[in-house]
Amino acid sequence: MENINALLVFCEGPHDVAFCRLMFKIDWKFSEYPAPFNQLFKTSMENHAAQDMSLDMAHKFFLPDRTLYNENRKLLVLLFNTGGKSKTDNPKIFLRDFLPLLKQSKVFPGDAKKIVNHCNYLFLYDRDNKEPSNVFSWCQNEFAQIEDEIFISEDFIIDEENNLAASCLTKTVGVYVFSKSNSLGTLEDILLPLFESAQSQLLNEAEKFIDIAFPD
Repeated sequence: MENINALLVFCEGPHDVAFCRLMFKIDWKFSEYPAPFNQLFKTSMENHAAQDMSLDMAHKFFLPDRTLYNENRKLLVLLFNTGGKSKTDNPKIFLRDFLPLLKQSKVFPGDAKKIVNHCNYLFLYDRDNKEPSNVFSWCQNEFAQIEDEIFISEDFIIDEENNLAASCLTKTVGVYVFSKSNSLGTLEDILLPLFESAQSQLLNEAEKFIDIAFPD
């Protein structure tokens, strides 16, 4: 049985999911996912089918929007669209079902050929006119406890080199805020510097066109 690591990324919206898709998507059947995801996803679909809910709704709220896997690092990344800060029940419900199964995955792997040996969790949120530190505090308080289980037992520590990132001392749970100084936090705040680095000439031409088309 092969052991792998997993990273669960809870994104605020579909644009964040698209940005985080840095590797290829894989099309696994539920039975091909490593334990405990194999049983969790299968059970989620069966439960919602029994409740006569559409498959689209089951996908949106209980299954990842993207599945990424790096064979060299033995790292599985699952990207979830949580629906925003007002819908924290979505990741909470998933974590409620997932955390107990993670503890039992080595004992009850089912038909899985891989087992998740260690799992980290990353939450991505927009700034929304708030200080990044306030978003960190909100996230820590919101997810400190999943039903009867303590999920975040430590205060978040802001990264010394990037004040938009924070995590527990053990690096198990982290938060990243899409933000830019003195402005709303948006995905473009990260994309534009990356695009400038990769396609500086094209960006310069686009800026010149904007200056000509929309003069002050």
